[in-house]
Amino acid sequence: MSDLTYFDLQGQVATRLVRTDLDVEIRQAIQERILHYSKEFFYSAEEVNTSITTVGGQRYYPLPIRWADVRSVQVLSGVWVPMTRRPHLEINSSDNLANALQTLPSVWCLHGGQLRLWPCGPNYLLQLNMFTSPAAPVDNADVTFWSTDAQTLIIASTCEEICRQLINDPVREEKFKLVRQDEERSLGSKTIREMGGLRFTGRL
Repeated sequence: MSDLTYFDLQGQVATRLVRTDLDVEIRQAIQERILHYSKEFFYSAEEVNTSITTVGGQRYYPLPIRWADVRSVQVLSGVWVPMTRRPHLEINSSDNLANALQTLPSVWCLHGGQLRLWPCGPNYLLQLNMFTSPAAPVDNADVTFWSTDAQTLIIASTCEEICRQLINDPVREEKFKLVRQDEERSLGSKTIREMGGLRFTGRL
């Protein structure tokens, strides 16, 4: 199938369901499916982010929106200096003062959906090499990852959900489920190849 706009994607769902009266429900279900799959790792979503500047004494930082994984962190100290990833417990054992050591950050980890740093010096720019979830479409003319590479996954999973939740059609629900599972495996295999071993954790 060729690349689709967001409007085309909605139309494909309606066509497969043979329904012309579910425009609002289809749009909502597509967004819900995209939100669900945004929690997975996708090969198209690698980026370098420099939105975080350290604050003296601050140990934890919110991660950028739609983050999926952080592969490495560097800190700017005249030149970009690679930081070392360490387990959270190890960092806490080193950072055992009530007032955090405020020198050049050298180690990091992810904990509770946040970036943990130590030491905790101020005014250092960080560079995160990370993967983020592709943005969801907003306008009908939008063409995104979800209406191109992942279009079959979104169409099948949306149809599956509507058959189960709205129109009570278990026969077609099972048909769409099989297509959805095939697409999860296909995208998962491509993700592993492109991203060097990250695992796709789709709901099979």
